[in-house]
Amino acid sequence: QALALASFASAVAGYSGTADFDISASQLEPEFTAWLRGLARSGGSLSGGTPARTMATRPSAVNVAATSDAELAALGATSAGFGVQYPEPGMWLQVVLAAPSGVTAPDDLVADIEAELETAGWDDPAVATTPLRSATTMLALRAIWQETT
Repeated sequence: QALALASFASAVAGYSGTADFDISASQLEPEFTAWLRGLARSGGSLSGGTPARTMATRPSAVNVAATSDAELAALGATSAGFGVQYPEPGMWLQVVLAAPSGVTAPDDLVADIEAELETAGWDDPAVATTPLRSATTMLALRAIWQETT
């Protein structure tokens, strides 16, 4: 669900032309509503669990998918012949390690997780340029998507 929401936020940024979009203003635009309904209708049966995995196994079911570089790497997308495009403006998603109060994570856990993420196709955080929108905006996007679908 987090990847889907991040992909949706990226699509809205592409629609609005800026990663600094104002969702409350977008909600009022009839053009945005029409675009959103079209996007929602374009979803199909996800036999692979995600749009990208479904496209890899059943290209006739899904012909466009929003996903992460990490999922593409896990799918071996370059060898599968996927054409990859990055909508502008781009946004990044950050992985956070959280532990309950009073619990100390092992010293090498962060380094191990970073290595595993990079092995799975996640980029080094130093290449990030534009973060996802605030938590409030992301919750509003989720509510809009749920109302539309």
